[in-house]
Amino acid sequence: MKKRGNKKAEGMSFEVLISIIIGIAILIGVFYFLFGNYIWDYVRNLPGNKYDNRDPPIKNISKDDIILTNYYKVGVILDGKYIKFCTKGDCSSLRDSKLYLNEDDRSGTIYTDINWAFDKKIGVILNSRIIIDRDIFAGQGIYDKVKNELPDYIDLRNLDNSIYISGTLYRDKEYVVGEGERVFGTRFNYMASDDSSFGEKLKVLEEGDVMIVYLSYVFGDFKFTEVQLERVGDLFRVFATYTDSSGNSQTKLMDCNKNRWSWQTKYLSLNNVKESLTATLDGNCKI
Repeated sequence: MKKRGNKKAEGMSFEVLISIIIGIAILIGVFYFLFGNYIWDYVRNLPGNKYDNRDPPIKNISKDDIILTNYYKVGVILDGKYIKFCTKGDCSSLRDSKLYLNEDDRSGTIYTDINWAFDKKIGVILNSRIIIDRDIFAGQGIYDKVKNELPDYIDLRNLDNSIYISGTLYRDKEYVVGEGERVFGTRFNYMASDDSSFGEKLKVLEEGDVMIVYLSYVFGDFKFTEVQLERVGDLFRVFATYTDSSGNSQTKLMDCNKNRWSWQTKYLSLNNVKESLTATLDGNCKI
């Protein structure tokens, strides 16, 4: 009986050990899923693993290197991780971004820096070439979750398809936004000044598109410098840009329902659009 009891105890101990091992494996898996990116970042930044001296940004390119001197410099990757943008090809004037590279410069992932475990993947780097998710440029997919952490459209377009060489990101030439191109899925239309063609131009605006009108318009204590109208069905969201009492530029959504044609919205109705923006603001809108 004693021997049988020992065997039973040994069997139970083995089952308990297996259960503990499985539990630990699950905890490690969950922990790595949540914090894997940061663990590898920490390891890379340990003494002896830093990227600082391995890929310093190129400041002076040899005159003999004809290829690189003719290429457009998009940005740099500092410390093997942080993406900063050059200003019109000038890397002596760098601008911060919320983008960073995880893993390495030949096969890695581009993330937006949102909040540690909630950082979002927006692209990859393959064979030292950066590729940004196509849906982002179309204003679709993950775009709504990362739009506040993205750089300007033109910076992101230049980053896309750039090549990483010794700390610097290059393109064969600068990307230029084309006529009628949609910016993150939105087409922008511009009027240099308010005139009688405003009403007709606004009515042919497509769903989700935006018209920006530059004008000088005094509204109570506010002086507008431009107005942006975004089409949503047969309604328009109206944003006014003005200079506040401190001399700072501010943008605010206007209430263009002052005549209470509908209790459901403050948007401007297509039926209430006049031939000029000034007349439309006078008849419909308030701050």
